[in-house]
Amino acid sequence: MTLLTVEALAAGYGGREVVSDVSLVVGEAELVALLGPNGAGKSTLLGAIAGSLRPMRGRVLLGGREVTGLDPAALAAAGAALVPQRRNVFRSLSVAENLAISAWPDRRQAARRRDEVLALFPALAGALRKPAGLLSGGQRQMLALGMALMAGPRLLLLDEPTAGLSPALVEEALLAVTELKRAGVAALLVEQNAREALRHADRAIVLAAGRVVREGSATELLAAPDLGALFLEGAA
Repeated sequence: MTLLTVEALAAGYGGREVVSDVSLVVGEAELVALLGPNGAGKSTLLGAIAGSLRPMRGRVLLGGREVTGLDPAALAAAGAALVPQRRNVFRSLSVAENLAISAWPDRRQAARRRDEVLALFPALAGALRKPAGLLSGGQRQMLALGMALMAGPRLLLLDEPTAGLSPALVEEALLAVTELKRAGVAALLVEQNAREALRHADRAIVLAAGRVVREGSATELLAAPDLGALFLEGAA
């Protein structure tokens, strides 16, 4: 069943289109990777979907309800939460405090949701009193995901969760992302590490120069002989 529908979306800055007429869907509890070379428009597209950037045209629907142009707070209340690449945890607060302040709009569900988060990410259970700034990179990404889950979303919009991580921690962070399926949460994942993302995703969409140039199952794209060329196209 389709959860997110993006129809002919265009977005950019200062009147200049960065992404043009992009359409895509994400199903319930599906992990879709959004891939492409630097400058392809991946983060711009995610921002337009998430409400941090107003689309120039097109529509965004969540569960059949139009949410085009809603700000991130209103979109989160509708069931979709953005996990940004940077500043996604409060480094001076403990793990427990980060989770507690993220339990909205219904704080009555906080204890149950915290238990669910800790079941998904057991590495956090033993670090509840630890300041988030002292966590490993992989653990911080788990915490960022857990904070988003405290609001009970149906969809997470993830902007490069492996950025700045060592190769050893990239796998840890992407495994954390795949755990979302166990919670019944879908995800649209912007990721530079294409091969690793494809090993964990269900499907993938490839952007180049602001347009969709390829989409299909992650298995098919991972086996594609021209995979490398796709990430050079439009990179200049």
